[in-house]
Amino acid sequence: MAFDGNCTEEVTEYKWHIHVKWPHDYDSESFEQCGLAITGNHYDPLKACGPNSEFVGTEECLLKKPEYNCNPDEYARDPLVCEKGDLAGKFGDFKLDDSKKVSEEYFDLNYPLPEENTPEWNMILHAVCGKVTPRIACAVGKQTSGWSSLSGSYYK
Repeated sequence: MAFDGNCTEEVTEYKWHIHVKWPHDYDSESFEQCGLAITGNHYDPLKACGPNSEFVGTEECLLKKPEYNCNPDEYARDPLVCEKGDLAGKFGDFKLDDSKKVSEEYFDLNYPLPEENTPEWNMILHAVCGKVTPRIACAVGKQTSGWSSLSGSYYK
């Protein structure tokens, strides 16, 4: 039985984003508990205004041209084309290897600053199932000692 009716094949790619709401008492949740009404949209303080921006539908975003062109090549040229929370747009989807693991490293000069971090921030993992991307897991973000983005942030 599939975890989502849209996912009829084995999932080998996942999108990942920083979202802006976290009402749970737990550090992590899954499926329905990661829904839009519960976890919000992507963190977007500079208003890149993608279709999943926390500011989607606001006057400022409605006045921008409708094309959101966040991808690794465009992000390397101009970090302002992406929402700060659109990690899949900035670096690409997680892709499982033959062992069904992801092993990548990323360096982000435009990662949100430590002082931007809020207790409501959460990471969401979306399964890529054709053209749909159901939310399958979410967890609240926590700072660790030595974490800094003064010169960028490093993911591993």
